[in-house]
Amino acid sequence: MVLNPYAPTTDLPGLCVSDEKPPRSKWLLSWLLWHLALIAASVAGAEYDIESIMFSGTVFTLSGIVLAIIAFRRGNRIAMLFGLSSLAFAILIVVLINVMAWNPRDADRPVCILIWGYALASVALAWGSIRQEGLLAKAILAGKE
Repeated sequence: MVLNPYAPTTDLPGLCVSDEKPPRSKWLLSWLLWHLALIAASVAGAEYDIESIMFSGTVFTLSGIVLAIIAFRRGNRIAMLFGLSSLAFAILIVVLINVMAWNPRDADRPVCILIWGYALASVALAWGSIRQEGLLAKAILAGKE
């Protein structure tokens, strides 16, 4: 009897179709949502009082670094760049305020507009990260077969 390694299996057809759900990183997905909530709170705080960005910027920068670490360990590049973008955005705002020598009254509108733009881009980045996480989960599941 000659065995053909490329022949489909006929013994157990149930082994060919997996009923498993793809594994997703609950930490990554929950931290993405947490980070988006922090960004929304930062927008609200900046619109209410521009000086609140000193606190909210620090908090969402630290959250972004944690998100980048979680995403790096998971292999999700979009989420990693999303996390690092919060650090880059905070540095951009600090440099912009210092170079332009703005006081809080002068910085109010330009900084709020930049924060709104970043928040809108963050929604797109979070959506892309969640989508990539689903694709990664499917690839991991396919690798188990």
